[in-house]
Amino acid sequence: MSILNTDSENRVILNVGGIRHETYKATLKKIPATRLSKLTEALGNYDPILNEYFFDRHPGVFAQVLNYYRTGKLHYPTDVCGPLFEEELDFWGLDSNQVEPCCWMTYTQVISIVSVLFICISILSFCLKTHPDMRVPVIVNRSVNTGNGSSWAVDKTHTNAHDFFFYIECVCNAWFTLEFLIRITASPNRCVFIKSSVNVIDMVATVSFYIDLGLQRFASHLENADILEFLSIIRIMRLFKLTRHSSGLKILIQTFRASAKELTLLVFFLVLGIVIFASLVYYAERTQYNPKNDFKSIPLGLWWALVTMTTVGYGDMVPKTYIGMFVGALCALAGVLTIALPVPVIVSNFAMYYSHTQARAKLPKKRRRVIPVEQPRVRTLGAPLGAAGVAGTMGPPGCTQQHMQSGGPTSGSGALAPGLGQTPGVGCTGGMGPQNRRMNAIKTNHPKDVSFATKTEEDRRNSNLRTNGTKTAGGLG
Repeated sequence: MSILNTDSENRVILNVGGIRHETYKATLKKIPATRLSKLTEALGNYDPILNEYFFDRHPGVFAQVLNYYRTGKLHYPTDVCGPLFEEELDFWGLDSNQVEPCCWMTYTQVISIVSVLFICISILSFCLKTHPDMRVPVIVNRSVNTGNGSSWAVDKTHTNAHDFFFYIECVCNAWFTLEFLIRITASPNRCVFIKSSVNVIDMVATVSFYIDLGLQRFASHLENADILEFLSIIRIMRLFKLTRHSSGLKILIQTFRASAKELTLLVFFLVLGIVIFASLVYYAERTQYNPKNDFKSIPLGLWWALVTMTTVGYGDMVPKTYIGMFVGALCALAGVLTIALPVPVIVSNFAMYYSHTQARAKLPKKRRRVIPVEQPRVRTLGAPLGAAGVAGTMGPPGCTQQHMQSGGPTSGSGALAPGLGQTPGVGCTGGMGPQNRRMNAIKTNHPKDVSFATKTEEDRRNSNLRTNGTKTAGGLG
């Protein structure tokens, strides 16, 4: 039995940077809309003599690209830098976001841990440098005029933070500056990056450090130079940068955004109640003379009403009269009811966002659609029609190998090659008559109507025979 192996016709040779790669054409069709999926012999980089496509690109990266077509998993080569790898992927029409997590997850976690560590060190340094034990007194020699003459005195009233905290802030802000510049440089959309609230906070906090540094250097001799240290309070807002690394903080911010109407309504009713009860308690305490009256004015009563409605109760201001105590009781009850009403809505929004976050964490990573590869077919000659693996590749019964390759019949009558044992004109549309072609079309398109179509053909032939017999009998008569 002679076998014609057409496996070579289904393969393609790719010469990338002098290294030849060979794979199946069906493998390159797995990922559509890419450069390799659109290879044709009409391209300029096709060599008909060597029967290969030549690409003057990085061969090491292409090995991973070709493996991506085979396995559906894209891995990062360790001997190639990041920008070059992304450039090569862009040339081949692939997305760098399809890289497997094992190639970038470790580096991302390391960068995130370092960033969080610097944020915590910066906040800790900001808080500790205000402690009296962490500050160094500034010794200033001043001359004092006495009766005998001028003398020197030491003034230790002013203190500065230890120099150690200054070095810590310099290192931390150097990291924050480098991180911000890298992120804004690598951002695909800088307008969206700048409009982000977290990035704005990061930029303002970093710039405030350099402004504070310049003012301490050039304006430290001013009398009210200590007021300039107030700029350092902006750096405490770096805590909001933790939202990039904590899903819980993201859920909390999304909950506040979704509950903005309820929170606005809560603040409105609180302000309304504070003003009303502050006015009531002020006039209630004036109904009876009391030299220890804490409510000297309505603005002082606003503080008392706020503390009472929020159920904090510092106790620094308390009513002394019975009418004032009654107003205080009403203020506390109104505060409990006002705060309790919108709380269920906020809790419901938090539970919704939390459940969505948990569900998204369990979803598989979205990947590019990969089409399964079909096995290449092998055509054979001389095999029986019912042989396994041949019937699906030889075409309809009655077709010769020459007819299958040329796309047409071998003869006008549709005769087969000797030795195949098939009846002429059966199953091969190239050598069929009109009736057989019509029957084959009916069998292909409407298999359920084969019996009806066969019966119709037989009736039509019988009718023709009867007509011809009648004409013959009439002619003989």
